[in-house]
Amino acid sequence: MYDPPVVLFAIGNTEVLSLPCVAMVGSRNPTRSGLKNARRIAAELTASGMVVVSGMALGIDAASHQGALEENGYTLAVLGTGCDQVYPARHYKLAKNIADQGILISEFPLRMPAMPGNFPRRNRVVTGLSLGTVLVEATPRSGSLISARFCMEQGREVFAVPGNINSKQSQGCHQLIGDGATLVESVDDISSQLSFMASRAPVTKTGPKLTAIQLEIYDALDTEPQRVDQIEVVLGLTVGQVMSTLVELEIVGLVAQDKGGYVRS
Repeated sequence: MYDPPVVLFAIGNTEVLSLPCVAMVGSRNPTRSGLKNARRIAAELTASGMVVVSGMALGIDAASHQGALEENGYTLAVLGTGCDQVYPARHYKLAKNIADQGILISEFPLRMPAMPGNFPRRNRVVTGLSLGTVLVEATPRSGSLISARFCMEQGREVFAVPGNINSKQSQGCHQLIGDGATLVESVDDISSQLSFMASRAPVTKTGPKLTAIQLEIYDALDTEPQRVDQIEVVLGLTVGQVMSTLVELEIVGLVAQDKGGYVRS
C-alpha cells in the first residue's frame, strides 16, 4: 500500500486483521435491489471464510456489514473518524455489533470527528487490507470509484455487480465492468478469480511448510521490490493467484511490501 498508516487504532478482535478479507463498497443512496445484493454477497463471502471489509457508511457499506453479521461471521469497519466516534450517529448499534463480532479500525486518533477529507483517505486502507474490492451500485461520479482506483493501484482485484441499465446507480459498476472488472453475480465469481487460496499457510516447528505455488512465488522474489503484475507475467499466473499467495506469505512473515511491490523479508 502506498502511504500506509503510521498506526492503526482498533476496538475489537485484532486477530481478524490476519484473516483473508474482501472489501465491499458502493452507493450511500442505493436501490432496494442494491441493498439486497450487498447483504446476500456479504453473507456468501462470510460463509466462504472471508472477512467482509467496508467503511460503515450509509447504504451499501452498512448492508455489507449487516450481511456478514447475520451470517455470524467476521466483519471489519475502517472508519473516517476516531475509533471512539460513530458516524453516522444512527449506526451506533451497528458499530457496537461490529466491535463485538469483528473489529473497528482507524488511522485517526481518538476523538477525531468526521471530516470530509478523512473518508477518501480511509478508502485506501479498506482496499489495502483486502484481496479484492466488490462494488455494489455507484453513479459515474461516486466516491466508491475512488476505492476502485486505489484497488487497481494496489494490484488488487476489482469486482462489480451489474444492475438495471436504466438506473444511474448501476452506471459506475457497468463502467468498471467495461474497463475489465470481474462481473459478479455470486460469491463463486469472486472465489474463482481469487482462486480462493488466501488461507493461512500451515506452519511447522521448523518454519512454514510451503505449497508449490507459494514456493514458486517466493523464489521469484528478491531484495528488489517486485510488482504484482511483474510476478504475474513472469510466472504465467493470474492476478488473483499472485495476490492471495503473497498474502499467505506475508502472514507467515516470509515476504513484505516495499515501495509498491513485494520483497523477501
